[in-house]
Amino acid sequence: LFRSYDLYLLMDIDLPWQDDPLRDFPEQREHFMEIWKSELNAINANYRLISGLGDQRLENGLHAVKDFLTLI
Repeated sequence: LFRSYDLYLLMDIDLPWQDDPLRDFPEQREHFMEIWKSELNAINANYRLISGLGDQRLENGLHAVKDFLTLI
């Protein structure tokens, strides 16, 4: 089952790697980022890449959503 969303927020890999049970393959972050981008492009998804550290990352995400909402 496929669901389409109006906006996808793709988190950038600019944060330092932190090992935990949910994360794998730190040496392949760039590879998996390209896969995510490719998949989003394949479904013609409207997405924004969110980068930044700390509060700036949150602000960048909020800005992307606010920009999107002004378009609808």
